[in-house]
Amino acid sequence: MSAANATPSALAVTNAIDEACAHWANGNVDGALASCNRALAIDPSSVPALVNTGTIMWLNGDVVSAERLYARAHELDPTHIGVMLNIATLRNEEGDLERSLQWIEKAQAARPASQEVVWRRALIELAMGDYVDGWAHYEAGLGHADMRGKNPGFKTLPWDGIPCRRLLIWHEQGFGDTVQFVRYAKLCKERAEKVTVLCPPELVSLLRSCPAVDDAVAAVRAGDFDQHISIMSLPYRFRTTVDTIPAPIPYLFADERLAAKWHHRMRGPGLRVGLVWSGNVRKHQLRFQVIDRNRRLSLEAMQPWLDLPSITFYSLQKGESQKEAEGRNIVDWMDEVDDFADTAAIIANLDLVISADTSVAHVAGAMGKRVWVLSRLDACWRWLRNRPDSPWYPTARVFGQTERGSWRSVVDAVREELTRL
Repeated sequence: MSAANATPSALAVTNAIDEACAHWANGNVDGALASCNRALAIDPSSVPALVNTGTIMWLNGDVVSAERLYARAHELDPTHIGVMLNIATLRNEEGDLERSLQWIEKAQAARPASQEVVWRRALIELAMGDYVDGWAHYEAGLGHADMRGKNPGFKTLPWDGIPCRRLLIWHEQGFGDTVQFVRYAKLCKERAEKVTVLCPPELVSLLRSCPAVDDAVAAVRAGDFDQHISIMSLPYRFRTTVDTIPAPIPYLFADERLAAKWHHRMRGPGLRVGLVWSGNVRKHQLRFQVIDRNRRLSLEAMQPWLDLPSITFYSLQKGESQKEAEGRNIVDWMDEVDDFADTAAIIANLDLVISADTSVAHVAGAMGKRVWVLSRLDACWRWLRNRPDSPWYPTARVFGQTERGSWRSVVDAVREELTRL
């Protein structure tokens, strides 16, 4: 319905929803909820009002109310793809992958050609360990806005796995993804004379330590390579299953000179333990807001560890959460860290890294360092339903939430293990 033909009540609902979104963007939670309630009071059967109110409830941590509103919206409009995907995501957030997949299948039946629906299905399948279907569906997300990386504009053909002379592997998505999947450079090197990785500047020095990487660069020219492939397409290209994950650990190494520099400064007694309690906060998308909120701890929550004797804790935290280290029993040199090569050099001197699900956990795992991953209930697919071990990183141990939003059981379990060390 166009604005010119909209009824007064429909316009009032639209205005209230717009106000709610504006309030939320400005951090005014109460105002957002008030505007949502006004929209529903005007028209309790408005699907847009139900969906947007549910979304703001979800962002505010009220999953039960959000799912109730989404369920009502689905009754009113059984073909609404966004509603089905949101319910699937909420079920995943509760650790219920089977029901999540059922809702994804409903969405796919309603819109079989939707690239986004197929990609969302891939995330559930990968989390369940179904790598055969999972990687195939994951590949379908390549180039989809907000899902996977887009071709940086290369004119040459994507690599099909056939031996070639100069292969370019290009970065997409997060730092941790690139660190995790650069292990495939070893397999690529068996089919290419030269393997170059295009990545963000923060990763260049670290990725150059990978024996199978001939070079890592932050920029590239068209004549520098013959074929290219996204780094996140490599598991699909090599038909990876849970049992065939290439794991030549370690495949990343700290610079010896940098490691020595940090070693001379580490004078603390007992165990040396690195801590990361939060990933980067990505505020531009709903999907990432929810993930970042769920995976984040506070350093205050880790205080029971900081009080343990004979352990010196070192911050490996960057970003907005770094300031939480001020005034606590933790060494913080991260203002002096410029890139991941510096981070790796500090990690090389540690006995253990304890990290939320962030890129630092991947760096430690790729280096063969003992790492404990603190994982939310709706675990990222790579941790396989919070399996305590990891086929990606043999030195990793996963401590998963048992209750959504609560880190208490995780903190207690880690403290118990620290006392044993």
